[in-house]
Amino acid sequence: AASSTGSGAGQYTFVYERTYQDIPTDVDGFTVIVDAGTGDVIGYTHQWTTPEHAFLSATQVDIVRHEATFAVLQKAREIYPDQTDSIRIISADLRWMNDIPPGNVPRPGSIPVAWKVLFNDDIMRQSSAQPAVAWVDAHSGEFLAFEYRH
Repeated sequence: AASSTGSGAGQYTFVYERTYQDIPTDVDGFTVIVDAGTGDVIGYTHQWTTPEHAFLSATQVDIVRHEATFAVLQKAREIYPDQTDSIRIISADLRWMNDIPPGNVPRPGSIPVAWKVLFNDDIMRQSSAQPAVAWVDAHSGEFLAFEYRH
């Protein structure tokens, strides 16, 4: 997936997200920044760290988006019951969960396909906090990660 944006400073930013088997990775890709006036490349970042053998071979999704978001809402309500009515899903995207700590080498088939669900509540919105993040395995429905703190 690719996107581009322009800015008032006279530059364009092009972002390419790596995909594997038509599913975007969470962290691999590159960004190119181009001067709008000259066409010169003025910035470039690149991260392409996950070897192809590390991705799980089965990409069929058994858990659909609404099942993943429902599970996230239920768990969030258990953690902060006083925020039950204010919890909102921001996005839910199917992605490879490939954010690997530096120096680690992933085993073959160890990178899962999962729903990355971003959400927040009134307390988070009022404080301009970053959204909470939950990862729901697209095959089992189990939580792979759940970061929701005030």
